This record gives sequence, structure tokens and C-alpha cells, in this order.
Amino acid sequence: MAAGHLRLPGDPQELTIAPSNVHSSDAFEELKKKHKELQAHCRILEARLQLYATTLNLLSLENAALSDRDADAAKVRAMPRQPQHMP
Repeated sequence: MAAGHLRLPGDPQELTIAPSNVHSSDAFEELKKKHKELQAHCRILEARLQLYATTLNLLSLENAALSDRDADAAKVRAMPRQPQHMP
């Protein structure tokens, strides 16, 4: 790795800090904190994406099942209204 590059935890290579680029441990700690927050956010997005993919697959299967029915069975039918009694 070239001098001056920063690797954060979770990167495939070891953590290396060039002292000329990081002036204080506070700045580095802030970077680690933000990196951890981004990782948590990515996990949430990945879970949401998995939920959406599962939902779309289920809807696709249901659509295919409904498409195989005859045309009359899939139509929406109006139900007769029940007379409402006025007091």
C-alpha cells in the first residue's frame, strides 16, 4: 500500500495509518465511528433489499398462478348490496 492511504477495519488488508495524514487520534476515531455507522446502514439496506426481492418473487408467483385461471374466474364481481335499515 502506498504511503498516505488509510485502510479502515473490515478492509481486506491490515489497518495502516500514515502519520503525516492523520494529525490526531481523534480524527481517526471519528473515521472509525463513521465507518461503523455506514456498515450498519448498509446492513439495513441489504435486509430491506432482501425483503423487497422476496416480496417481488412472491407477487410474481401469485400473478403467474392467477394468470393460469380462466378469464371469468379472475374477474372482479360486484356483490349485491345488503339493504340498510334506517331507524
